[in-house]
Amino acid sequence: MKNNGFYNLRQQRKKRFEATVQKQTVIVDYKIEGNTIYLTRVKVPTELEGQGIGSSMVEQVLQKIEAKDLKLVPVCPFVKYYIDKKPKWNKLLG
Repeated sequence: MKNNGFYNLRQQRKKRFEATVQKQTVIVDYKIEGNTIYLTRVKVPTELEGQGIGSSMVEQVLQKIEAKDLKLVPVCPFVKYYIDKKPKWNKLLG
């Protein structure tokens, strides 16, 4: 997997994952209910769009979800699209 400059993927108290890429913040918002996580939004700054950064961020978040043994509900259309392209992540769907 290409790194795309994610040196520090952080899970924030604000219920979002953040990473800094080229001095800008990429965000995946979520909410958790029980053992289910809902990914609600992926936000990539306009200047960084089209570089695979959103895909790389979602991949890293899915790895964290798997490690925590959570079930996933992909609310965000981009996350749904990503999982459709990467069926290995269907195992997380709850």
